[in-house]
Amino acid sequence: METNLAHMSTRAALPLPASDLYSFKVNGFNDGVVNVSLDLPEPMLYAFSALLDSLSSSFRFLQFKTKCVKAEAMVHDPVAIERRRKSFRAYSKRVLDRYDKFFKDCHNVDDAIRQTKAFFNSRSENINCEDIRLIIRPHGRLSKKYLRQFS
Repeated sequence: METNLAHMSTRAALPLPASDLYSFKVNGFNDGVVNVSLDLPEPMLYAFSALLDSLSSSFRFLQFKTKCVKAEAMVHDPVAIERRRKSFRAYSKRVLDRYDKFFKDCHNVDDAIRQTKAFFNSRSENINCEDIRLIIRPHGRLSKKYLRQFS
């Protein structure tokens, strides 16, 4: 005969009356740590551990959702947007200044970009050549007109 425990009531599966299903005891407090003991009947152990696992997963999910909501709020926050724009403008100016210095020394776009990349990477500000091109292109540093000035 097969028994399906999922359909059994908790009372039928447990040898104890409902009032004695569990007991908590606070055993002590030492250095900011509370010692708590929990007495459970053996048939409830799986259900209790499943409950703790479920609660843990729920709190991890809540932490994730909180991060998402904060990130979404920052996307729409005008103060944060302006702060990011200022930061990007300042960073772009530093990249442009360094690129211009290297370009005036070597008169070669690729060498100047490589030297700019090496300069920033040596200061733990990781940047790649494509990012440098994306910054200098809108400022006309790759245009033929600009390059002819130094020929």
